[in-house]
Amino acid sequence: MLSTATVGTFPRASGRFTRSSPQPVDKRPITAHPNWGFRGSVAPVALRYGLGRMSTGTPAPVRRALVVQAREQKTTAPDLEVDIEEKVKETLAEEAMVWCAQEGVLMGVGGDTPSNYLTHAPVSLLPTAFPKQAFQQAVAIAEVANILVDKVARDDEYLRETLQDVCKSDPFTKRLMDIHEATREEAARFDYALAINRMDYMADVPSGRVLQVEMNTIASSFGCLSTLVSKMHRFLLERAGLFSQYPPAHLPMNNATAELAAAMAAACAVPDRGEEGNVLMVVQPGERNAFDQQWLQRELWDAHRIRTHRASLAEVAEKGEVRTDGSLWYNQQRISLVYFRAGYTPDDYSGEREWEARMLLERSAAVKCPNIGYHLAGTKKVQQDLARE
Repeated sequence: MLSTATVGTFPRASGRFTRSSPQPVDKRPITAHPNWGFRGSVAPVALRYGLGRMSTGTPAPVRRALVVQAREQKTTAPDLEVDIEEKVKETLAEEAMVWCAQEGVLMGVGGDTPSNYLTHAPVSLLPTAFPKQAFQQAVAIAEVANILVDKVARDDEYLRETLQDVCKSDPFTKRLMDIHEATREEAARFDYALAINRMDYMADVPSGRVLQVEMNTIASSFGCLSTLVSKMHRFLLERAGLFSQYPPAHLPMNNATAELAAAMAAACAVPDRGEEGNVLMVVQPGERNAFDQQWLQRELWDAHRIRTHRASLAEVAEKGEVRTDGSLWYNQQRISLVYFRAGYTPDDYSGEREWEARMLLERSAAVKCPNIGYHLAGTKKVQQDLARE
């Protein structure tokens, strides 16, 4: 599995990105539903937005860019079957657990255990091989794929048409669409948004294609922990003397943490969003994956001196307000950027106060990551429509 994360602040009027960061993520393959992602032709939707060529003028038909047929160079499985003795594996596993504990690759245990009970995040002991050609293709299409998502997010008519049947049967999507319709005026006035999107790909070796499993436009996670895991792999490979089998040149650098924080800092610098540069991170109560989030908080402070305030939607309803000029305040602090790591599941809305909090945030002048349009653009129904022949 390969994921690329593209981040950028952009005015809704132009849809142009200021920063793009491909993010290789080491994951085991998962089963993909045949209708997920950009498997088929996206030409009908792409042509709607005039994306037959990239903005630079370089010929780049979107159908080929997103489906990544790889006709010129067939994708083949890398020959990387390294025979490692069982004792060496056991030693590496112990080293990995210690490294994760020392470096903060951690998650909450969950269940009925106290919130401060931690365990290492699930990681692969060694890097998982992924064809270089496939990796380069996924990186190459990141910009055009995300421009397409941006165009979809700003096309009210398309979202309304595509999701109308879903709204009839799914109350959650209906409430999101209601917020989208109710805040169109504010979206036009406060015309900046921040996108942190994660595109997940799978190399389909028999067909020689790279298939997109799905895209995530809200609460895209594990960027920071994946940065650390790539460092852990280098550490373990060197300790075990395996660099001859795993050459360092074949291990792409992963700077996702720094790039994500830099994009968020750029969003905080948007004019008229407050000089303080405070970030409001909307989180789930009892979040198991808090360390992935808190590494981002740490980078925001260390590199940019930006403070992050964590709050659930219920806490936003209690302590948040939008003033007459549209400015968003939380606990008497002006907020420049709202970063959603919650709000993407019905479980995050236990009652009306959570929905009121989401409406409050969407009506504010603060930059949203993502705004409600981007949230809707990432729904499975929209992804299915983008994949239709």
